[in-house]
Order: sequence, then structure tokens, then C-alpha cells
Amino acid sequence: MTIVGVFAVLLSFAGLFFASARPTQGRAIFAIALILLHVGASVAYYSYAQSNPSDAFLYFFDPYRMRANDFAFGTVFVVKFVLSLRTILGGTYLDYFLLFQVFGIWGILLLFRTFQEVHDQLGQRPSQLSYVLLLIPGLHFWTSALGKDAPVFFAVSLAVWAAIRLPGRIVAFAAAVGLMVLFRPHIAFVATVAVAVTAFFDSRSNKLAKVALLAIAVVATSYVALSVKDTFSVDVTSANSLSDFLESQQQKAQSQTGGTMVRDASFFVRLLSLLFRPMFFDANGVFALVASMENLCTVFLVGFMLICWKDLLWLARRVFFLRFALFFTIAIILLLTLLYYNVGLGSRQKVMMYPAFFSFFAALWAFHRARIWQDRHRSPATGFDPLVAAHGTAVAGGPNE
Repeated sequence: MTIVGVFAVLLSFAGLFFASARPTQGRAIFAIALILLHVGASVAYYSYAQSNPSDAFLYFFDPYRMRANDFAFGTVFVVKFVLSLRTILGGTYLDYFLLFQVFGIWGILLLFRTFQEVHDQLGQRPSQLSYVLLLIPGLHFWTSALGKDAPVFFAVSLAVWAAIRLPGRIVAFAAAVGLMVLFRPHIAFVATVAVAVTAFFDSRSNKLAKVALLAIAVVATSYVALSVKDTFSVDVTSANSLSDFLESQQQKAQSQTGGTMVRDASFFVRLLSLLFRPMFFDANGVFALVASMENLCTVFLVGFMLICWKDLLWLARRVFFLRFALFFTIAIILLLTLLYYNVGLGSRQKVMMYPAFFSFFAALWAFHRARIWQDRHRSPATGFDPLVAAHGTAVAGGPNE
């Protein structure tokens, strides 16, 4: 490791400045623990990549001479970007693992702050269960390597955080979409479409604000659609073009081999495989066992959200941020399911949905706790509701009103 790696570790700790709007000793200690865990995961991923296939090798060593290709978003951009940094800064293979993991840990710390803001808006203390989600091994492992996953995860986390107060954080949201365009233009397309749909269904915004937001979203969507077309040669406005692209992805899947393939499976089977595999019955190693534990956690999260579906819809109808998170999560799941063919690839790519998915769960869990507190403290004699008095009807209400 050289000075580049040392600088990267210091950049990781710079995330402490935005990890909390109201810093406390406990939050600072937890954030430092997250940083140390993530740096450790980056070193572990580097060690793993020494003896196993990894996209990081392609980005750092450029065996296919992509540096000579014309500029394009996605893989070509990453290769050119890394080689440019190597020319300017130098550095080792490990240094660039540490440099790219900065994106990952900053995304996790933004998610940490998002949880805090969600709980503050609902008048609840942050729950330990929400914070436990930030310790999931796969969340740290997949966002700690040289490649596209860490920057895209950071961009999604930034977009989710910005959506909490979008008018005041529109620049942050635009920066998040711009970063997605550079690394994965199709994710930027999903984000801009999600915010456009969210704005369209926002009944509380005045017409002028809604029109302005929709106009920005349409312009952004148009630009991102062109980026997707240039990168993947697929016109997202053409049903035939999309059909041809999906068919080519299916043919690519058929050419793959291995026990983790899902060949000729129905959409429903692919969906379940994306969300919940590997599970213990098909785990074939230590990594698969760890992933199985994580997927067991996903089963709990999805199950809780299904049980509380009335509260989920009630919150989504009334809170712009949560409606965006819901639309984005559903869109990413559908997209990844359509392109899904490999358990390992699915485990890695579904991390992109975690910022929106986890944030919605944190809000739903906090709302559930608020309802329990409300039921315990409502006065049956007077009808006085301390939660309504302290935080307003938006929190105290529910789907049965």
C-alpha cells in the first residue's frame, strides 16, 4: 500500500462529517465501527481477488485494451478513469480497492443518516434493528471493491437521502443521477423515472411545484435514456428494442454454465431467486452460508412489509420520500429479475436496491413502533392522543382512518 491507499482510508473517515445531522458519542462510535468494518472488507475482497475471478482485474489491468476504445459509459468509463488515476497518482492494486471502497462506506454512512432523519420525522428514537441492517456482511463486501458497485451504491444512497427533502436537495439528487449515468446508465434511468412517477402522484404539492419537478424529471429521463441507448444500443422508448435487448440477455444466460444458473425459469422463480437465494439448502461454502443468513433477514423484512401492507400503502400515499423509495425498489427488483440468471450476480447487484428498501423498512418499523406507543398512551376517557399533540396527525393516523 502506498500514500494513495493511506489517503483513501482518510477519505473514508471524512464520512464522519455527514454521518449524522446531530452527532452524539454513540453515533460517532457506531460510524467509526462501520468505517473500520468496511476497510477490513475491502482488504478481504482484495485478498479474495488474488485467487478468484474478479471484475476488478479488468478495470485495473485492462487486459482487453479498452483504453483504446471510444468513450462510453459503464465499463469503458471505469477502465479509462482508473488508468487516468494511475497515470496521475500511481498506486497499487490494493490502493484502488481502498480508493473505491470510499464510495461504498460513504453510501453506508448516508444510509445511516437517512435512518436518523426518518426516525426524527416520525418522532421516534432510532431503532437498533434499523442499525443492524448496516452491519450486513454482503452490504460491506460488495461495496468495497474496485468496480462499479460501490459508486452506484453511493449514488443510490445519495438519491434516497436527497428525496427526503427534494426541493432543498435537488442538486444532490442531480449529482446522484449524474454519477449513476457514468457507471450504470440504466440505474439512472430507473431513478429519474421513479422521481417523475413520484411527483406525478404527489397530491400535496402545488401544481407549479409539481410541473417544475416533472419537467426536470422528464429532461433528466430523456438525457439518461440517450445515455442508455449509447451504452447498450437499446432504445428504452421502443418496445421492440427493449424486447431484443432482453432476448439477447436471455441468450447470454443460456450460454453460461454452473450450478447457480436459473435456466428457463419463470419470472416468479427468478424473482424469488434474486431476493432469497442462496438459502441454506443450496449453500455450498462459507460465503454461501453467510449469504443465506442475509437472505433469511430479507425474508423477515419482506414478510414484515407484507404483513403491514396497509401501513405501507398509507405511508407511501402521504410521504414523497417513501413513495420514491417504494417505486425505486420495485423498479430495480423488476429490472434485475428480467436480467437475472446467476445467483452470485444477483447477490451482488441487488445491493443497489438496499438504500431504498432498507429506508422504507426503517420508516415502516418506526411507524409501527409509534402506533404501539400511541395505543399505550391514548387516554380512553378524554380521547387525548399525546402522539397527535406532539407530532401532528400525519404520524398518528393510520390506514384504518
